Amino acid sequence: MPTGSWHALVMNTTVAPFSDIRVRTAMKRVVDRRKMIDLVLRGHGMVAHDHPVWSQDPFYLKLDRPQDFKHVRALLTEAGYPEGLDVELTVADVNAYMIPMAVAYKDMAAKAGIRVTIKLAKAGAYWSEHWMKTPFFGTRWTERPADLILNEGFRSGAKWNEAFWMEKRSN
Repeated sequence: MPTGSWHALVMNTTVAPFSDIRVRTAMKRVVDRRKMIDLVLRGHGMVAHDHPVWSQDPFYLKLDRPQDFKHVRALLTEAGYPEGLDVELTVADVNAYMIPMAVAYKDMAAKAGIRVTIKLAKAGAYWSEHWMKTPFFGTRWTERPADLILNEGFRSGAKWNEAFWMEKRSN
């Protein structure tokens, strides 16, 4: 039965190289999502499609984000990283999934030229000293209705807007 828990790796969209949508898209497209679930959750999970709205919510949106190394390499080249990209991913042993997810991501990303260094933070200080303070980090959310989770975690200026999304408006 789906629980609505959501495990993710977050990129701060205001910090290079993650401020470039081509880099963010490339970082997402290296993942074989089904394999990630099999490796990290032992098959007990559903693909979240890059958003935290759980599958039983009426506003759930199913997207297709297949692993595509050719597309990843093209995006990285367009973004100025033809030789690949080096990034640091900060995680901690705050739950059973964050570190295994980081290791699985590192292995998948390496096949596309994204070299991930995993920085292991102390669990007791993770949420106060690393979460939302480093450019690329792990997170976990529990089930919330769509309007609540999207307002808490994705609205410009929201306290827990982990990726620092900001909608640009012109007047």
